[in-house]
Amino acid sequence: MSEDPSSKVGLGCESTAQLEHSPENRATPVTAPTSAGRSAPWLSPGDHLANRYTVVRLVARGGMGEVYEVRDGALRTRVALKTILPELASDSAALERFRREVLLARRITHPNVCRIHDLSSGEVGGETLHFLTMEFLEGETLSHRLQEGGRMATGEVLPLLRQIAAGGLLPADTSCEPDGRPLVSCP
Repeated sequence: MSEDPSSKVGLGCESTAQLEHSPENRATPVTAPTSAGRSAPWLSPGDHLANRYTVVRLVARGGMGEVYEVRDGALRTRVALKTILPELASDSAALERFRREVLLARRITHPNVCRIHDLSSGEVGGETLHFLTMEFLEGETLSHRLQEGGRMATGEVLPLLRQIAAGGLLPADTSCEPDGRPLVSCP
């Protein structure tokens, strides 16, 4: 028996991260211009930042900056490090808004919301790079799941939508853990 096409739900969402996925399902960055036409990442594997973080790999690029998987030497764990584009960070009002958002996001504790650790800065090539650290998420973005698998069956999408809606959050900020549980990254 074939599935009724009307039982499928399509979600029109764009991921904030521009990713290509290799056959091993590891995210690899898309070379796209960022900060003032810059196409090279700010950081490379093995780079050290703020005397604490060692870059493992570039995970994604988006409208606000870049996201890296890093090793936190102080806590001996891996975390995500999300950079803030210098043109955004150079605006003191924008940086202050971002700081307030981080403080508010730290107050949210929910199994489906990514934990924010810290807001900091470090020197890279003589420039100050502002960044935040947050829980490193495994899995795939909801956007990628839709691109690879197309429309989702109602039975698949409804549990995700209920959990996303419970937090009033956007699908573009949602990742799916390997067990299918949605996890939202803020800010």
